Amino acid sequence: MMHGGDFFKTHCRGFSVCDFLTGDSKPTSDNDEEWFKLDCVVKTWLYRILTQSLLNMILTKNSTSHTVWISLENLFRDKKDVRAIELENELRNITLVDLTIAQYCQLIKTIFDLLANIENHVPEKTLVAHLLNGISPQFEHIATLLLHRDPPPSFL
Repeated sequence: MMHGGDFFKTHCRGFSVCDFLTGDSKPTSDNDEEWFKLDCVVKTWLYRILTQSLLNMILTKNSTSHTVWISLENLFRDKKDVRAIELENELRNITLVDLTIAQYCQLIKTIFDLLANIENHVPEKTLVAHLLNGISPQFEHIATLLLHRDPPPSFL
């Protein structure tokens, strides 16, 4: 789903409430106050991480944390292909202009992680090629040396 989705799932796992997101947890009756209380906690966590416009899009009466989670997944899944194209273009066009090497590498790694998060994995050799193609002319000789190494260098 979204980049924060993994963080949110980790948070839920820490409190043993992931089954509320998957829908595997169900109340034992209409009076299962413990279940309804935990569901409200998870829903509140979800609501707190959303922007107001996203909240307005998914907010429905009598929703559960599971239905909210599914609504968010569906909303972001619909935009996944467009987002992947945007991120791939950004990755192709990054250059080391006004950035330090560390900032440049971090920006590439961030885009790489965002693509992986929306299930659009970029092979590491492609990532290295993007890194080397975007460096400034003062480092061109290093890029040429690295491009011709066998085996090719890893991103790290």
